[in-house]
Amino acid sequence: MKEQRPEADQYGFVKTLNNQGFMTEYLDSFSAAFTQFAAIAPGPSLDIGAAYGVATIEALKAGATVIANDSDERHLEILKSSAYATSGELVRSRLILKPGSFPDDLEFKEGELGAVLACRVFHFFDGPTIEKGIAKVHKWLAKGGRFFLVGETPYVGGVQKFVPRYEERSRNGDSWPGFIEDFQSLDPIRGKDLPKQMHLLDEHVLRRAFEAAGFKVLEASKFPRPQFPPNLRLDGRESVGIIGVKQ
Repeated sequence: MKEQRPEADQYGFVKTLNNQGFMTEYLDSFSAAFTQFAAIAPGPSLDIGAAYGVATIEALKAGATVIANDSDERHLEILKSSAYATSGELVRSRLILKPGSFPDDLEFKEGELGAVLACRVFHFFDGPTIEKGIAKVHKWLAKGGRFFLVGETPYVGGVQKFVPRYEERSRNGDSWPGFIEDFQSLDPIRGKDLPKQMHLLDEHVLRRAFEAAGFKVLEASKFPRPQFPPNLRLDGRESVGIIGVKQ
């Protein structure tokens, strides 16, 4: 039986089939910027952890060629069905499915890609994996290509008791102050639907990692999530986004 996409809740959250988090049905400003740039990027675009493809489909509509990646092939099949239903023959030659777990299972030629999006993916990685992933993306991008990354911050609702520890680590110069080894112990309710480790990020950590990999940072900032359910909203700093360009 063909897999069906789960229904979104009232806030636009759609649960993944592999119990690795949720996709939102709407685009944040950084993901929207990716869909616009993808259409004029110096090469095909890669959507890392695309899930059911909200960003992939919008980039396809804009005229981009998109390589949709996900660790679960079922998500990609649902994405393909949705893209074909929406745009049919217009996207068949411009949608490429690439199953595999980033960063270890993916490889591209140096300079092969024009744009890359990783939305709500990197906050599941530890520090060395973040550095490895950013370095790989930099290698894959053509000159002038851009990397768009979105993650959650320590100021997302539900983890307020972690904030003092994060802020103390930051003051003490910890390279990865937002890393949580056992997220379920911090948030038992949400933790049961997420991987064990969580890495809440900020613009300073991401800027350092991007610049170390060779990117010029065009934008890096926290931003509000007014669409999130009340228990995930806090003070307008719930998520963080960064855009880097390969020079």
